[in-house]
Amino acid sequence: AFLTFLDEFPESEHKVYALYNAAHYLQEIGKAERANELFEKFVNLYPEHEWSKQLYFRIAVNYESTFDLDKAVDYYERLVNKFPDYVDAANAMYNAAFLKIGLGDHIGAAKGFEEYAKRFPDQSDKEKVHYRAGGQWEEVGTRQALRFYNNYLRTYGDENPERMIEAMYAIAEIYE
Repeated sequence: AFLTFLDEFPESEHKVYALYNAAHYLQEIGKAERANELFEKFVNLYPEHEWSKQLYFRIAVNYESTFDLDKAVDYYERLVNKFPDYVDAANAMYNAAFLKIGLGDHIGAAKGFEEYAKRFPDQSDKEKVHYRAGGQWEEVGTRQALRFYNNYLRTYGDENPERMIEAMYAIAEIYE
């Protein structure tokens, strides 16, 4: 019905609501790919609309649900870059870094986890997320992992004793 409305009344002052509702209900019935086409159209036509911010996250989640991880990462990163103060920006940055692991982009994942701690210093999990970068740097190489763990220890010290010991152990393993 909403798509028919858009076809019949393309200049209506209500077209913004029709486009959003068409996409929303397509998502609700499990048609994530078609919903994303319309959500993307919405954010392109109405980039300053109040709903556009939250749509970047929804688009990313839909791409994630259809295993189009490259596009999911792209939309999570777009949200962080366009709306860094948006309520879901920290979650979007974490999700983008996490999905990069699945894509085999260990450098991108590590940098994403490190950037999360820098961009969102008030997040209660910043130290934990930052530490996740260590495992990714280990996948890249021992030099990078060593640099990371030494920096981690300088930055966080004994803020989390368990991870401090894990970082020291990782350094010792590298030197063995």
